Amino acid sequence: MKKIAFVPLWVCLLFMLNACVHKAPESQSFSPQTTAIIEQLYTQADRRAINWSIFEQGLGDSNEEVRKLAVLSLGRIGGAHAAERLSLMLADKSAVVRAATALALGISAEPDRVPLLIQAYSTESTVTVKKEMLLALGSLGGKTAAQFLNLQILRDDVADAAAQAIGLLATWHRNDLIVTPSLYTRLLKLSAMQKTKSLNAAFALTRIPWPKDYIDESAWELAINSAQAPAAKALLIKAWGRLPKVKGFAVILRQMSNSSIAVRIEAIRALHGFVDQPQVKAMLFDCVDRCKPALAAEAITALANTASPQVFEQLSARSKNFNYQWLKVSLFDAWLKRDRRAALQWSLNHVSPEDVVWLAKLIKELDKTEYQTERSRLLTWLQQTAKHRQQRWKHELPEAKEPEYPAQSTPDYEQVAPINLLKVEVVTNRGTMVFGFDKHAPYTAYHFIQRVRDGFYNGSLFSRVIPNFVAQGGEHQGDGSGHVGYTIREEISSLSHQPGTIGMATIGKDTGGAQFFINLAPNLHLDRHYTLFGKVISGFDVAQSLQLGDWIVTARVVDS
Repeated sequence: MKKIAFVPLWVCLLFMLNACVHKAPESQSFSPQTTAIIEQLYTQADRRAINWSIFEQGLGDSNEEVRKLAVLSLGRIGGAHAAERLSLMLADKSAVVRAATALALGISAEPDRVPLLIQAYSTESTVTVKKEMLLALGSLGGKTAAQFLNLQILRDDVADAAAQAIGLLATWHRNDLIVTPSLYTRLLKLSAMQKTKSLNAAFALTRIPWPKDYIDESAWELAINSAQAPAAKALLIKAWGRLPKVKGFAVILRQMSNSSIAVRIEAIRALHGFVDQPQVKAMLFDCVDRCKPALAAEAITALANTASPQVFEQLSARSKNFNYQWLKVSLFDAWLKRDRRAALQWSLNHVSPEDVVWLAKLIKELDKTEYQTERSRLLTWLQQTAKHRQQRWKHELPEAKEPEYPAQSTPDYEQVAPINLLKVEVVTNRGTMVFGFDKHAPYTAYHFIQRVRDGFYNGSLFSRVIPNFVAQGGEHQGDGSGHVGYTIREEISSLSHQPGTIGMATIGKDTGGAQFFINLAPNLHLDRHYTLFGKVISGFDVAQSLQLGDWIVTARVVDS
């Protein structure tokens, strides 16, 4: 046995201190020249500009982490010239760099790279790289990509990535899908397996269309009953709910006793087409009366799917006992589709000054001439509530047309680099969460923290809460249209939208601002299309309890 050398305490403390000092996130041993290249690559990517001298130095660097950053930066910038240069990096000696190159090509929005990716795939020996190539094909789309993915779903070593890639293709390039009975059969079989294969196959099943001739109800029942992971079971139920002309619903009704709230939520949604069945209707009304708000809101939406006026009368009668504006908004939204005038009159009789989200939605629906008095009263309420909650409320809701906002200037990298060492404490009316930040999206995290520091999020609302999907917050209007006044660029990475991760909400490429979303479930269709910049490191139960109309009381930066 070797003798253990004694190390003085001061040496240990010095080592620990040095380990906490943030340098370039990829390595601690870069030369000053390489460190300067890294900083310039980050800056170029955020500015969406290409200085080829800088990029060629990065792409040719001996360190694979520098080359990885260079290719990912090119992918974020995008465009034909970037994609052409990226293609050469598929032959890099490092599997890490080749995987990053595939990711970069996938987000470059250049579908003419599909044949090249398929060619590189045929000679690739590393499974992790092959999986990233498949995900890139799903993001780029096209019939050629669809045909290739349908073949790869049959291979066990890459079936999980192929399934997610098919789901991505179905989400973003639906018309390129090539659907066959064998594809459905394979996905159902994979959904009964363990871990990622089950989850990814179930995800793909929620995204692809289902011709009625392919439906085997017994196979579906077996798959739903066999799925072990609650997230996969919930997705299978969601997919089942989209099947055309399914006759039996007993397998779904039984899931209402499942211990997972995600499974119960998707079961309620899947029963929309069976509301006229007495057993289903009774169960849903019982849920409205007894379930947690998230489930009760879904039950209201499901019941409102019927054409029966008696159902609306019963829901309206129950509404006087609704203790959450979420339930009122659910009924209001459903009623608007059926009888606009009746919905507006009912809402005006039930809205209260504290129902911020509902107030905002109702004001937008009211005609300025016909409901002038009512609009004035509601706006006064809204302004008073905003002042009480420190919200930055405007005197009138914005017009439906989305205004254009300027792009935020790129800060110095020295300001951005240490961001992942910080945390943010978010106190909501439901409890406290703590956010941590990821080094893969330093600029997005930087802008978020800057808004925390200037108090922007204090009083801001969660104006979009969808159970088993996301809780979206960070705006003050109450109807989801609030904005910080500028846009920031995306920093898409290989991170996956798993429960607890935090993403930046957008309405298109590079349109982020202040609104963020917390993933409440595995949202695989968002991977490679939205920036993930953080994670709820404590208080995820609070995130899961958030309701439509909840708000942030205060948000503050705390040391790591």
